[in-house]
Amino acid sequence: MYFRAAIQRDFPELEIRSFERVIGGWASDTFEVNGNFIFRFPRMPCHKFDLRKEIKLLPTLSGHMPVKVPEFEFINNEVPYVGYRKIEGVPITRCDLSDESLAKQMGRVLALLHAFPIEKALELGVLDIDWRKDYSDFYAKVRRETFCLLGENVRGNVSAFFESFLGGDNFSFGPRFIHRDLSGDAHILCDTGANRVVGIIDWEDACIGDPAIDFTGILWDCGMDFTERVLGHYMEQGGRLDPAFRNRTRFYREIGSLHAILYGQEIESQEQIKRGVEAVTAEFSKCPS
Repeated sequence: MYFRAAIQRDFPELEIRSFERVIGGWASDTFEVNGNFIFRFPRMPCHKFDLRKEIKLLPTLSGHMPVKVPEFEFINNEVPYVGYRKIEGVPITRCDLSDESLAKQMGRVLALLHAFPIEKALELGVLDIDWRKDYSDFYAKVRRETFCLLGENVRGNVSAFFESFLGGDNFSFGPRFIHRDLSGDAHILCDTGANRVVGIIDWEDACIGDPAIDFTGILWDCGMDFTERVLGHYMEQGGRLDPAFRNRTRFYREIGSLHAILYGQEIESQEQIKRGVEAVTAEFSKCPS
């Protein structure tokens, strides 16, 4: 296998005793080595840019966050690819979400994440996203590449949903440093024994943008009740919610299945495309509220 051979060639001091692919993740081919190291190889040129950003960002971010982030011990800057010691934990969805101390900790983690200085993030290669243009461009891509797969009624509802978002008061938020892909079933790691968050991984999408999007994965994977309790503690810790904050969180959640179609097209997976189309059809057969 190319990936295993590359690691052995570039880092001969690491004796590879076991090598297993980690399933999931859209940006990287990911492998667990010897049960205690994670290696990530970016799949596309844009993902290579994102990984180089992480290489610069994470050492500084590590000192700011109250939980662990990956610390790259093996770095190949040419390919590029990285390896780091595995952060032991399971997705937060496997923890006791009824525990108020967990919601409080998650609120504090997000408040501190969003308080990371924007100026420092920019110095470390993080991009300041033109949010309106980004979602206008995404809508154009959705129309161009997915509408041919969707029924007329679904297309109309998707169009109305995007046009309402783009034409509304959704871009007056205060930009913050954000993770932008904070999945509750993948990227927030928890110690089930202590019922505490221990780490956050996969920072390739980190940017300056809308803090509401960092609650989307929690809403999707952990439900409304837990998300609302996290939001309450987030505000207690200094996080700010503008009037349209919750509406934007729901918007980002509801367009997730459109991302799934586009990803399926990118990797040429008919099964992924089929699942995405089914999810979009189920979501948008009736006009979303």
